[in-house]
Amino acid sequence: MSLTAPAMAFLGLIGLIWTALYAMGLTKRWGILVPIWVMFVVSAMSLPVDWSGRLLYTVWLPIQSRRSMIFFAAGIAATVVLLLQLRRLSGKRVSPTAVMLVVMGYYAALLRTYHDGVAQGAESIVFATVTLLPLLFAAALTMDTPEQVRSVLRMMALMSMVWVFMCVVQFFANSGYLTTGNESRFVGLMSNPQHAGALLSFMAVTLLWLTLNDRWVVLRPFYIVTLGAVLLMLAWTGSRTGLGMAAIGFAAVLYTRMGKAILFLPVILAVAYYAFKAVLSLTGSRVGLERLASTDDTRSHAWATLIRVGMDNPMLGAGIADAETSENSWLYGFAAFGIGMLVLAILMTIVGGVEFIKRVRQRSRLPLAHRRILDLSLGVFAMYFAGAVLEGYMISRVSPALCFFMIYAGIAASMARFATQGVPQAEYLDDAEEADWALDEPGGQVGEPAYA
Repeated sequence: MSLTAPAMAFLGLIGLIWTALYAMGLTKRWGILVPIWVMFVVSAMSLPVDWSGRLLYTVWLPIQSRRSMIFFAAGIAATVVLLLQLRRLSGKRVSPTAVMLVVMGYYAALLRTYHDGVAQGAESIVFATVTLLPLLFAAALTMDTPEQVRSVLRMMALMSMVWVFMCVVQFFANSGYLTTGNESRFVGLMSNPQHAGALLSFMAVTLLWLTLNDRWVVLRPFYIVTLGAVLLMLAWTGSRTGLGMAAIGFAAVLYTRMGKAILFLPVILAVAYYAFKAVLSLTGSRVGLERLASTDDTRSHAWATLIRVGMDNPMLGAGIADAETSENSWLYGFAAFGIGMLVLAILMTIVGGVEFIKRVRQRSRLPLAHRRILDLSLGVFAMYFAGAVLEGYMISRVSPALCFFMIYAGIAASMARFATQGVPQAEYLDDAEEADWALDEPGGQVGEPAYA
């Protein structure tokens, strides 16, 4: 069953709101977040096919089948905002690790010229330019003060809410299209449970931080409900990778907040538990939760395959289509694009380690409220590299891991700037409308601390 009419009505409404916000934000500090939000949403989708390769006619097939094209278009829109606001980047910092990821993106685009032809290579270079550069600079463009991080995080939370809503619509249309395999593991709008698990882990960590730290209390119930749904879906994937990534991120978020976490976690867990019981009751399906406690080795064979493919094509790789598997980012880069990509991936990892250590050392220079922002960013750093050991998203052109990491790396770089240069005051805001976006809560005052 395909609910094309409701889907199109939903997309039409979102499209009208998006167009209005985009036009309003072309010259505003928050403007780039509007197209970036679209990039986040479509990166969290894949072409829906079952284990045999049969196309599934989901409610959201028109979007899922055009995810790369929409991602590209949103990147162009974001690039326009970036070009119009280049002056805002004066004195700002970007993450060197994220810069390395951009370099890897360009290297992969160049090698696609060899693997797929000149036209595909040229298209890939343009694609990398209009998607990676806005992601690289988005946090710096948006954050003039640490408190303004919440507009970035709320964008991610809104993306999570919309994604969960789309899954709910698909559930009532045909719940079977949300799962795969004999164990009915959850895939959502992604292509497999592992990819869904990684996506949901990034969502969960962001929502948990907002639940504990966003002083706009009117939004807290939405965060809690969405977080409960995300945790349910994460467990339903049966992905040990996703669960491990979420555990790392939760530890970072709760590092200085265990007291308040105790107040909120029971509510979140209760929402997840009762939602899970409802799913079991409605579907009568087996759910592969036993995989979460499994010690089966599901990666060694895939790693051996990647090494073999890479050794057979050591200089330029076999290309994405012939890499055969993708269960490790470094080996996947080697198999697809040769020794050059492997060297770049290792170099990126070293740069990431050095940047992580520097940010930890700078943490003590920030007040407690701002340390919590940096802790969140460092947690995502750790999640990203831990997940990359088991998933190949490091060289993907369109993936939620790319979007989340680039934004959080930018937030970490901005927090490092505040640690070394001090925190700017509210007079850095341009106009009254910008000041409205800086209010901590309804009725608040510009310049108040956003986090207690």
